[in-house]
Formats: sequence, structure tokens, C-alpha cells
Amino acid sequence: MLTSNTKKLDILGGKEIIKQNKFGVWQFRMWISSEEKYVEKSLCTRKKTYAVDLAEELYIQLRNELANGKTLFAPTYAEAMQQYIAYKCTSNF
Repeated sequence: MLTSNTKKLDILGGKEIIKQNKFGVWQFRMWISSEEKYVEKSLCTRKKTYAVDLAEELYIQLRNELANGKTLFAPTYAEAMQQYIAYKCTSNF
């Protein structure tokens, strides 16, 4: 659904959104519930139809990566330290 004021467009039944920035370039935005963050990426185009195609391809790519167990974001410093401490406690050094 495209509104003239916000220049946002729902893709794939609202699973993702593309929106135009102040320069007219389309941006991709998708919520990743497993990581509780948004993925945002420029689609590097001003053409709406091309932006929709790129966004749908990106959505499929991201969903496949998540299904294969890949995380899209690096751990926070605190999470990395907890992983390191757990590793050091279990290793025989």
C-alpha cells in the first residue's frame, strides 16, 4: 500500500517494507524477530518496480540464510564476552 505522504510500500503482504529516502532512493526494511532488530539496506534505485523486485529477492535471500542457521548481526560486546568466558571455562588450558 503506497501512501503519498510517507512513500512506503508493503511487500509480500506486509512482511517487509520499502520506502524512499529524501533523495528518492528506495530502502529495504525487514524485522528479524529472532534477533529483535531491523535489517535495513539501500536498494540503490529510484524506480519503484525495480525496487520491488530487488526487495523480494533480498527477502528470499535473508529468509534462506536465517533458515540455515546464520545470524545476520554480530554479537554485542557483552554476548561475545559471555561466549569467550564459557569457552575458556570448558577448555583444558
